[in-house]
Amino acid sequence: RQRQMCIRDRVHLVEPYWNMIRMDQVIGRAARTGSHLALPKKDRNIDVSTSCEVEGEDYPLSVAHLDRLMAIAAELGFESIDYDQLDWWRRGEGKLPARPFMFDVDHPERSVFTGVREVLDRYGYKGNLFINTGPIDELHAGPIPSDAERAIMTWDEVQELMAHGWHMGAHTGTHPNLSELHVEDPSGAKIAAELD
Repeated sequence: RQRQMCIRDRVHLVEPYWNMIRMDQVIGRAARTGSHLALPKKDRNIDVSTSCEVEGEDYPLSVAHLDRLMAIAAELGFESIDYDQLDWWRRGEGKLPARPFMFDVDHPERSVFTGVREVLDRYGYKGNLFINTGPIDELHAGPIPSDAERAIMTWDEVQELMAHGWHMGAHTGTHPNLSELHVEDPSGAKIAAELD
């Protein structure tokens, strides 16, 4: 059984499956629940997001497997978009491709710069990288280790992704639990510092 969450106009595939048709069925089930019918007609589109991790501890996804998934997406006519394009479309100031999808990545892991970017490039896709800046700042506080010795991107590599068409988003400085931080500091000063 595939796990999903559906909140009004969004579907998030928590444990994606390798077969895009099966994922389409899961998305279709969410759409058929009618959870979006309370929205104005112009907002009755369902945004879909998917979790995956490349070569992580919990749900390893090899670069080869990611390549197969992107090949399927390309064959089915999916086109990558970024958050600016989504925002323009939501405001009625732009159009989306017929089969848009967003490829979001949390954390500035070096494997994103090497393996993930190379796979997306093969299919003309761009990603959205959400950066927690603390690890990169720590990396730059001293001599930067060689490429083989580090797991985090440098600021130069982040800039190269941006120049290559990737969209960057804030993901706090040190990746705290913002709900807990709010309880610890109701004034919001610590949250503001994390988002600065």
